[in-house]
Amino acid sequence: MIDINITAIYQVINFVLLIFALNMLVYKPIRGILAKRHEKVTGLEGSVEKAEKEVSRKNEDYNSGIKKARVKGIRKKDSLIKLAEDEGVDLLKKINDHARDELKKIKEKIKKEAQEVEKTLYGEVDVFAKSIGNKLLGRII
Repeated sequence: MIDINITAIYQVINFVLLIFALNMLVYKPIRGILAKRHEKVTGLEGSVEKAEKEVSRKNEDYNSGIKKARVKGIRKKDSLIKLAEDEGVDLLKKINDHARDELKKIKEKIKKEAQEVEKTLYGEVDVFAKSIGNKLLGRII
C-alpha cells in the first residue's frame, strides 16, 4: 500500500516549483517567439495580399490604357485615311479640270488651224482645179 509521508509533500512542492520555473524560463520565451513569428507571418500575408491587389489593379490599368490607345490610334488612322481620300478626290478633280482646260485649248487650236488651212485651200482651189483638169484632159486649160 502507498504510504503518504512528508517526502510526498516535498515532491508535490518540488513539482509545482519546477513547473513554475519551466514556465518562466522556457515556455514563456518560446510562446513569445511563437507569437512574434505568428504576427510576422500574418503581416507578411497581408503584405502579399496587398501587393497582389496592387499588381492586379495596375495590370487592369495597363490593359485599359492599351485599349484606349488602340481606340485612339484607330480613330486617328481613320481620320488620316479620310483626309487622304478627300485630298485624293480634290487632286483628281484638279487634274480633271486641268485636262479639260487643256483639251478645250487643243480643240480650239485645231479648229483655228483647220479654219486657216480651209482658207488657204479655198484660195488655192482654182489652182488645184486647173491642175487636175489639165491632167485629166491631157492639155492646158
